Amino acid sequence: MRSSVLIAVALLALGVGGLASYPLTPHPDPTFVTMRSGGSVTEPAAVEVAHAGTHAIWATGAVGPCRVTTADGGAAPVAEPRPRAEWVSRAEDDAVYTRIATFEARDAGGYVIRCAGDPAAPGASVSVSEQPDLRVAVTLVMAGAVAVVAAVALLLVTFIRSRRRTMV
Repeated sequence: MRSSVLIAVALLALGVGGLASYPLTPHPDPTFVTMRSGGSVTEPAAVEVAHAGTHAIWATGAVGPCRVTTADGGAAPVAEPRPRAEWVSRAEDDAVYTRIATFEARDAGGYVIRCAGDPAAPGASVSVSEQPDLRVAVTLVMAGAVAVVAAVALLLVTFIRSRRRTMV
């Protein structure tokens, strides 16, 4: 019984550790593309993407919804990302970037991003990267959930068996 409880506590600790990795953190770190803007988060920013595909819009500070247009003025599809992801930039004094949107680049080339927000808000900025790889982070969270369920099940089985032994 004692070993079962110790195993359950270890599983519970591992599970909580895995669940604590939410919001998800991409591995490896996102590689941002170069953006040109007027310096305010609310001013349009030009971005050059090297590949077609899904790209992530990351923000620090108070930034609202974003719109993305192609170089010729057509709209690029923008979606709210699921699941939530955050990335801490060690190179920028631990600045926290939150993935606020994704957009679909039909072709490599230039795009313009316009975001809502308070232009006077300190520390507000927007960056763009290719879609981050969240497989490691998702695996950690799922493993954490499984470990918590296994720990609870093991504790219940141990408790029920110990009650049956005392009743006999």
